[in-house]
Amino acid sequence: MNKTTVITAVVAIAVLASAFFGIRGIIGWRARAAEEKVAWDSARAMVMQWADRLDGNTKESGTYIRYGDAAESKIVEATDPWGNCLVVQYSKGGFSQILKVRSKGPDGNSHTDDDIWTERQSTNLSGIGSGIKENIEETAERAGRGGASGIIQGLAEGAKKVKEKAKKGE
Repeated sequence: MNKTTVITAVVAIAVLASAFFGIRGIIGWRARAAEEKVAWDSARAMVMQWADRLDGNTKESGTYIRYGDAAESKIVEATDPWGNCLVVQYSKGGFSQILKVRSKGPDGNSHTDDDIWTERQSTNLSGIGSGIKENIEETAERAGRGGASGIIQGLAEGAKKVKEKAKKGE
């Protein structure tokens, strides 16, 4: 074999090897991108599903029945594709409550750009309801006192008239 043939063979092998590994790298990159998309889609679906589930869990007044005891609680039954528990947060705003469900995303840190979250809102009458209830109770109590004193006054006046008639001999 002469020197030119060896160099040509080495170059050909190098070109074939780089083409093979380059194609393999492209295929690997596309597979990783597809896996990431599946993970993101799965996390989005999970966040939406939990938000819908918790949004339907309200009292008659419209206030949320909280999942967990704190304003922010981990949903231990729900783990996102990156191994983090979903988090539910509750907050109040006027005549409504806000429910937010969050996946911390791939970085595992809350309130960063890769988080996936959604929120729901429930209008409620918790503040109005207790005010109305207190006023109705107060009004009923006053009416009851007024009615009772009216009855007593009426009986007293009736007794007085009977007494007067008895004095006159009627």
